[in-house]
Amino acid sequence: MSVLGNFGEVRLGRDYTPTYTGYTDYDTLRAGERIDLTAKEYALLDYFVRHLGEVVSRTLIAEHVWDMNFDSDTNVVDVAVRRLRAKLDDPFETKLIHTIRGVGYVFRNDGP
Repeated sequence: MSVLGNFGEVRLGRDYTPTYTGYTDYDTLRAGERIDLTAKEYALLDYFVRHLGEVVSRTLIAEHVWDMNFDSDTNVVDVAVRRLRAKLDDPFETKLIHTIRGVGYVFRNDGP
């Protein structure tokens, strides 16, 4: 399976090794279907892909995607992840974004 975005094509192998091919546009494809993402959704997806298979905390996401100190009273990261999931995961059987309760999120392909 592959995900395409502004970072290029990322092939999600069983060993979670990403392969980038260097696309420069903002199109994102999954299973051949185009997915329209906002600039922040692209940045979040890019961060997840660069940390493929790693559990990343909300604090790290906020610092790297929003360039802000994380305030535990805000749900900006959770809302952004939910919006990305609605576009990238909900229409498909295999989910890529997984919540690690009390820790953060992990981007991985658990499917076939």
